Amino acid sequence: MNEEPFLLNVPVRNLSRIWRYSSLPLHEPENVAEHNFWVAWNAMQIGHWLESEDDKIMGEESILQLDWKIIYELAIVHDFAECFTGDMIRPVKYSSPEFREAYRKLEDQAVAELLPQLPEPVRKATFRSLSAQETFNTLEVRIVKFADLLSVWNKLDEEANIPNVQAQRQQCAFINNYAQTWTTDPDLGALALEIFRGWI
Repeated sequence: MNEEPFLLNVPVRNLSRIWRYSSLPLHEPENVAEHNFWVAWNAMQIGHWLESEDDKIMGEESILQLDWKIIYELAIVHDFAECFTGDMIRPVKYSSPEFREAYRKLEDQAVAELLPQLPEPVRKATFRSLSAQETFNTLEVRIVKFADLLSVWNKLDEEANIPNVQAQRQQCAFINNYAQTWTTDPDLGALALEIFRGWI
């Protein structure tokens, strides 16, 4: 068998060398691989919180059944394109619909270059997960998107408490530009309000 069974020498390894938050001086830098771990951790906590809330309300009638496989897979691979593109800071990435669309095409091209280098089973899972994130239609995708947002908030909060004055300034902009939108989510709104209590 010519294919390597594990991801040993592919560009995915670069994620541990790509630094995030390049516009913000940090006391403790974070790379994309670390970020992906925290997104997975946050997604696990969010999913279990939703399940416990559903159990409290519905009891034995609880019908919430999360697809944990897609949650974990998407949390791990959601930034795979960055092994080619690097990390683009959020304010620039979402600066206009036109720029966001152009950058999305660049990410698609990066993923197209990456996928053939992955072992076949992982290639299929990665493609499935990255395709799923193009829509907010499923709860699993929204869980990971919210977990991604929380990873940014956690890092800002960690830096702000060091203290990092620039991170403290960024917190207000983060709340106004990103966190507010989650308070109306039908499934995650209550959790967003709880997490950002005192800010929203």
